[in-house]
Amino acid sequence: MFCCFSYLHGPFRRALVHAETTDYCLAEVFEAECGGNEVVMIQTARYGRMRIGRCVRTDFGFVGCFADVVDIVAMRCSGRRRCSLRVPDPLFEKTTGCNAEFKSYFEVSYTCVSGRFIQFIQSSIR
Repeated sequence: MFCCFSYLHGPFRRALVHAETTDYCLAEVFEAECGGNEVVMIQTARYGRMRIGRCVRTDFGFVGCFADVVDIVAMRCSGRRRCSLRVPDPLFEKTTGCNAEFKSYFEVSYTCVSGRFIQFIQSSIR
């Protein structure tokens, strides 16, 4: 069985560069991909009703609420060449600080940083 693992190395100057934040509405898919010897590094990730815009069109008194989900997204994406998450994600739903009756959306920013992709082979001892 193969298991893939990526790790970051070297100076992280590019990680400090501000990446554009993108919104992902209900039923959309966030996809991050880096090329060459680079891996994804999640910078910010929030799930909720942050503001009126493309994903939330009516206030209903519940705008400005959100949960910081950077740890969840980083666990699934950071250090990998590519990843994807469908909105809503079950783990996001458990963390949101918003009223469950109203739809929430996902907002994320990431950058690609120099990294090395290492592939491990797991062997079974019999």
